[in-house]
Amino acid sequence: MAAPALPKQTGALRKNARAASSLDLDSVVSSEFEEVRLEDVEHSGSGEEVEWAPAAADTEAASQPPKPDSVAGAAAANPTRSSDSPSDAGAYAEPWNDPLLKEIETATHKAAELARDAAKDAATKLLGGAAEAKQSLSRLATDVSSWWANLDPVPKAPDTPKCKGLPAPESKATAELAGLFGLPQGEEVLESFACTLVQTYGCQHNALTPPREVVFAGKLYVTGRHACFHAPAEKVAFALAHDDMRSVAKLPQPRGAKAGAASALRLEVGEAKWVVLRLAPRDADPALALLEHLTTST
Repeated sequence: MAAPALPKQTGALRKNARAASSLDLDSVVSSEFEEVRLEDVEHSGSGEEVEWAPAAADTEAASQPPKPDSVAGAAAANPTRSSDSPSDAGAYAEPWNDPLLKEIETATHKAAELARDAAKDAATKLLGGAAEAKQSLSRLATDVSSWWANLDPVPKAPDTPKCKGLPAPESKATAELAGLFGLPQGEEVLESFACTLVQTYGCQHNALTPPREVVFAGKLYVTGRHACFHAPAEKVAFALAHDDMRSVAKLPQPRGAKAGAASALRLEVGEAKWVVLRLAPRDADPALALLEHLTTST
């Protein structure tokens, strides 16, 4: 009489296998399966397979996922069974041949291949972009070098017809001042300052009236050899040579002078002879420094 076939527990085995896959696969060796005895299986007299109705407790246990502690304990208590047993071969091999697992594995491999291909494509584009940028920089450097080599160090002035008899404004002013003060040709003006000439007049035959101060508004021109003063309104013009000057000094402000009052420079040109010029505060110090320099250098 042929031995009856084992009952089909495919649904329960798949549930147990999926629950166990969510755990640590390295620690779980095998799932817990109930040992089935051939002599306890109901069978018909003709040897046909009889539907086996599981108990209520077995049904409830199969519907719930196994606990980690129970699975680990069962794995330790029941060592891995030999694959030579015909009854165990189907039970252990069937969960790993699940079409769902195969589909997941296939999708994973395909995704890995796509990611690898995408990474290669991106690297190729980056390398190509770097090479293109390098070529652009090299081309730019070559263009700049060519432009710099062709650039004239000193730009050429446009060709314009030279006009004779039209001196520059500076040379014209210098010529006029030379004629006004009787200076030699070629003596150029170094600096000019607006100022007033201060002259004091008194009665020579008595001292009944105080001396009177008279001012002449004009301009001080400083050349390399002379200090010149010109007052156009009074038609006063004279030149003092630096060689004849004994000293140049700045006079102290008189008592009661207001803030910002003009400063006076005294140019001594001989024994008991001097000239007093009043300048704005911003011009007094520069004029004093220039005259002192020219006087001491000569």
